[in-house]
Amino acid sequence: MNKLKSKLSILLAVQLILIVGLFFINQQNTQQYPQEPLLKITQSDINKVVIKGENKLVAIHSENERWQLPEYNQLPANEVKVKELIEKLATLKTNWPIATTNTSHERFEVAEDKFQRHLALYKNDQLVSELYIGTSPGFRKVHARVPGKDEVYSIKLNSFDIPLASDDWLDKTLLQSKPIKIKGSDFELSQNADNWSLIKTTESQNNENKPDPEKAKQLAQAISQLNILKKVDKQLDTPSVTLDISDTSNQWRYHFFKDEDNYYVKRSDIEALFSINSNIYNKFSDVNYNSLILKDEATAEAEKKVEEPSVENLSSGEQ
Repeated sequence: MNKLKSKLSILLAVQLILIVGLFFINQQNTQQYPQEPLLKITQSDINKVVIKGENKLVAIHSENERWQLPEYNQLPANEVKVKELIEKLATLKTNWPIATTNTSHERFEVAEDKFQRHLALYKNDQLVSELYIGTSPGFRKVHARVPGKDEVYSIKLNSFDIPLASDDWLDKTLLQSKPIKIKGSDFELSQNADNWSLIKTTESQNNENKPDPEKAKQLAQAISQLNILKKVDKQLDTPSVTLDISDTSNQWRYHFFKDEDNYYVKRSDIEALFSINSNIYNKFSDVNYNSLILKDEATAEAEKKVEEPSVENLSSGEQ
């Protein structure tokens, strides 16, 4: 029994020595590599971001407090996405480096001539800070290195948050507006407070009718929620639908195009043509005076039967 107690005491002493030793080693490491901001930047100071990688370059800069894509027809950038990236970069902290020699840079793809992303941050065209982004050691983490330093860190950042295509930074809501007046090929729909009025504009005398409030609301929402996909380099001359849209202070002309199985939209104040999905296009493709008027149940049911082919017609068509 005494021998067992003696062995247990020795084992406990060894464990205590190991714990104390590890504590002091950790303290020394902390003193050698104290936690501090990885990049010496303030979020409000940055007004230009340049991202390089895979032989691509994306430049984003702030002008009149609005982020834009200067290499992309000065189109507006996604404000939230840009600000979130700068905020993440500004709050990054150093930790224990996973490598401290320049021979490791190429392996982690954070070298000057081999990297996955190179970020350059500017204040009034003056370079403030840079960062190389490399391989990923795990979920939502990347290897990173500040130019001029050998230390490579594993930081909480996702390469998907730093895309290399301008389309991925584009503000997809840039064509949205809150209409109070919508004018189409044969109608004019106007909003007064919560009510809509509808006029048929193709007759010698304007024929005013009561609009279907739900359909009027749906059309207005389709414009206020219009999301584009990307800018396309294409020339289309004949729109299938044209709408004149007015809000409280502006007026635009929207052109919608269908080209085979592809769909596009263009607005009068922007030169670029943008692709949209078919669901968005279909919200505008069949809009006219007759589709917007309020109908009684009998009329609506009769029109529905005309639009839907009967079983007999389908059977005869198959024969």
